[in-house]
Amino acid sequence: MSNDFPMHAGQTVPALVQMLARSGAERLRADFAGQGMAGLRPLHALLLIPLLGGGRHASDLAETLGVSRQAIAQVITRLERDDYVKRVSDPGDARAKLICLTPRGRAALRTMRASASTVEDEWRRRLGAERLASFRDTLITLLSAT
Repeated sequence: MSNDFPMHAGQTVPALVQMLARSGAERLRADFAGQGMAGLRPLHALLLIPLLGGGRHASDLAETLGVSRQAIAQVITRLERDDYVKRVSDPGDARAKLICLTPRGRAALRTMRASASTVEDEWRRRLGAERLASFRDTLITLLSAT
C-alpha cells in the first residue's frame, strides 16, 4: 500500500486521529459559519446532542459529557445567549431548570449531521465502502476498550 501522505508517515496513530478530529472540527466550524452560526464552536455544539431527547438538567449534562458542572454552566450561558438553548422550569421541581433546544439549536444539529455525512461520503469515495466500514469497526473496537 502506498503512502499518499508522506508528511504524516512518522506520526503515531493517536496523533493522526487527533489531526483527523481537528480537520473535522475546522470543517464543521466553516459549515456553521456558512449557516450563519459563526460563533458556535464544535466542542460547545456537542452539548446540544444529548438535548435531542428533551430537556435535561445541567448536572445531568455534565455527567453525560464527563465535564465539570462549572464548565457546563459556562457553555450553557453562551449557548443560551446565542439562542441555541433555553432554560425552562422543570415541571417536576419548581426550583430546577431544564436546558432545552431552541429552533436555532435544532438547526445547528442539522448542520452537524449534514457536515458529518459529507465527510463520511468523501471518505467513502477516497477509501471505498469496504475500507471505510473496516475503519469504522476499528474505531468502535478502540473506543469500546477505553
